[in-house]
Amino acid sequence: MHILIYILIFLLVLGLLLAIWGCIEARMLNIQKDSIVLSGDKNVSLRVLYFSDLHAEFCFIPANRVIDILKKEHTQSPIDIVIFGGDICNKISGYQKGANYLNKIALACQELGIPFVGTNGNHDVTLSSREIDSCGFKNISGANYMLNKDNQIIRFSGVADSGRKNRQWMDTPSCNDEYDMHIMLSHNPDQYLYLKGDKPEVMLCGHVHGGQIRTPIGIEFSLLRKDELPRKGIISGLHDKNGLMLYISKGIGCVFLPFRIGSRPEINIISISKNQK
Repeated sequence: MHILIYILIFLLVLGLLLAIWGCIEARMLNIQKDSIVLSGDKNVSLRVLYFSDLHAEFCFIPANRVIDILKKEHTQSPIDIVIFGGDICNKISGYQKGANYLNKIALACQELGIPFVGTNGNHDVTLSSREIDSCGFKNISGANYMLNKDNQIIRFSGVADSGRKNRQWMDTPSCNDEYDMHIMLSHNPDQYLYLKGDKPEVMLCGHVHGGQIRTPIGIEFSLLRKDELPRKGIISGLHDKNGLMLYISKGIGCVFLPFRIGSRPEINIISISKNQK
């Protein structure tokens, strides 16, 4: 009987310590810098500040922190575009908090002369187009955005997320314009498995949170999520998928629980270049 009590006390203390650490880690922001090098017949380069999965109710990274990073990075080497990867809020009740957050970043982008684009996530399906459009970024879900960088045209295509219930995988938006590089924004990296239409060279994704609360045996993916790529160990970072560069951010917010363990929130600074063969 005493042994059982000791075990219960141990488990309670352990759970409390993990909860405290999870609260701390959810506030420990990483600045993750990566380079993606493509081959082709043109010389194209750009620098992106990317962040995903705001989940405003459970985001403990202030908007001003993101803005400070943007300004510092832009001073060191120009940021060509800021991209949001979806999931403004967990529920519609958190929409206004998310909108206020994103509009602060939009104002900073406007002051710096940097375009701010994004796409919707699975948690955004309850929001209207008007509500998403009022969040300050240009929503390119189901559309294209063309960026002219040094007379080279970079195409950003956005794939809308249908949400988890009765999920549908959308086609790549069509494009009749000429371009020198194609980057797709897709909240869910599993979109790679269902690509239809023009194949991009780079996909920028989120959704997985890097697991958010990591367990030694990966139970967060094997039992709690139905996503296909995470079950194969593809949960964050850069992955070469048959020549397509798949990039998955851990995001900055939390879903379901306000904790992160083993997967700190991150802002991604990504240099993407295409070098002439």
